[in-house]
Amino acid sequence: HERLNQHSITLLDAKLGEKVREALFTSNELDALRRHNQALVDTKTGIESQLETMHARMVERNSYIVELEAKGEDLAAKLQTERRSRHEEAAAAAAEHGKDQSMIKELTRAVDSMRQSLSHTQAQLDAWESAEPKATV
Repeated sequence: HERLNQHSITLLDAKLGEKVREALFTSNELDALRRHNQALVDTKTGIESQLETMHARMVERNSYIVELEAKGEDLAAKLQTERRSRHEEAAAAAAEHGKDQSMIKELTRAVDSMRQSLSHTQAQLDAWESAEPKATV
């Protein structure tokens, strides 16, 4: 019996050693899986943090873009107003120039008429002077 007991103990001891090795292997595998899982959690946390940072930057840049668009629209409106004002000034200047040209033409006609009148009057004076008898001294 003692041999059988010894043999049974040896077999049980071998099985126990095998089970201990399996448990140790499983424990090592579990630790490796926990480390891997923690690395995934850390990576996920890092990615989430990066996404939050990128989102904050995008919101900030979007606000800046909206601000720039508003400034652009404001400048476009100011430019349109300035163009309209310049166009109106140019139209007013052209109308004033047209009036000036008409006035110059009228004054030129009046001056030409006066010259003709003076020329006619001078001709009459010349005719009267030549028709008057000359006084003898």
